[in-house]
Amino acid sequence: MKLALSVGALVLVGAGLAAALPLASDHGDVHRRLVELVHGKHARHGDLAAHLDALADRLDLTQEQRSEVASLLHSSKIIPRAKTLAEAFDEEFAALHARDLDEAGLRAAGKKVGAAQEELAVTLARLMRDVHGVLTPEQLEKVHALHHGGPPRLADHVQAAEKSLAAWIERHR
Repeated sequence: MKLALSVGALVLVGAGLAAALPLASDHGDVHRRLVELVHGKHARHGDLAAHLDALADRLDLTQEQRSEVASLLHSSKIIPRAKTLAEAFDEEFAALHARDLDEAGLRAAGKKVGAAQEELAVTLARLMRDVHGVLTPEQLEKVHALHHGGPPRLADHVQAAEKSLAAWIERHR
């Protein structure tokens, strides 16, 4: 459901886009750009509760459904998994920017990122399955309509980054 996607998409998509967005864009905060990509230009940074309330309203969730979704979110372990991924990215970033290149350390950090992404993806998939089970068929139709073009595609952003990088290289050869 969109509620589960809101939490998980920020983390999952962010993992891949963090590298591509700065190259494909002019200036700015990667997280802000990611929030805009997933939730639109007018998303409020850091106000996930308000966003989830708005989605629950848009889907016409009953109070009972909201309580069920809240219980599912609480027991999902999505936040601990996201924190583990964030910590793994921090380690990888530190290894990437270390004064001396430690390829083995960088590879180990990359493997931690991959493992953390894997756990988060499975956790999110389970959460989405469970939340979808709370929804009526009409609400599920609304969820599918909310996705209109589908999730953001990393390949599109990598392609934009590739073009931008090629242009920069060409200007400076």
